[in-house]
Amino acid sequence: MSSSKGNSQEEKNKNIIRSYIDEIFNKHNLSLIERYFGDESVEGSPQAGKGGEGFGQFLTDFSLLGVRMQTTSWIKV
Repeated sequence: MSSSKGNSQEEKNKNIIRSYIDEIFNKHNLSLIERYFGDESVEGSPQAGKGGEGFGQFLTDFSLLGVRMQTTSWIKV
């Protein structure tokens, strides 16, 4: 694989992560969560269920408790 091809894929991956962080955590657009999680995805927290639906419910539960997650641009991807 050439380095330019690798860089292109690396940029695509970074853009996916940036989009995920912005849409899910900053904009709280949980309707897009299935775009980032497959049915068998497992989030790192034992409290979160499996797949996008489980993680979406996990974030919704936090929201119901008044917790709002947000990240800033200081995260280097």
